[in-house]
Amino acid sequence: MNINIRTRGLKLRAPYRERIERYVERALHRERKVIVNAALYLTPARGNEATAGYTCRLVLAGRPIGRIVVTANGPRLGVAVRQAMRRGRILVRERLKRRFVTKRAARARQALAAA
Repeated sequence: MNINIRTRGLKLRAPYRERIERYVERALHRERKVIVNAALYLTPARGNEATAGYTCRLVLAGRPIGRIVVTANGPRLGVAVRQAMRRGRILVRERLKRRFVTKRAARARQALAAA
């Protein structure tokens, strides 16, 4: 999976950029087989988004999922990245029609089946 981080209007130090890349790799660990390219566009919020400090636009691309674009705002850069990644993962799973079942839901299904 190729990860691109593009910034406009702000500068990221190399350690922070690497930290974001590692977070993206960890967050998309399950989906890495279907995602070919992940691009993050980081900018300061402007206009009506003035209450939020930063805007993160996440673009995920891959053959089975097509192209997914997610935008999130946050008071800090890390918060904006996390929100965009969370929504992006949800959209990838919906496109693949996967259902990741939690243990609680699995137990509830077993209880219903047994009753």
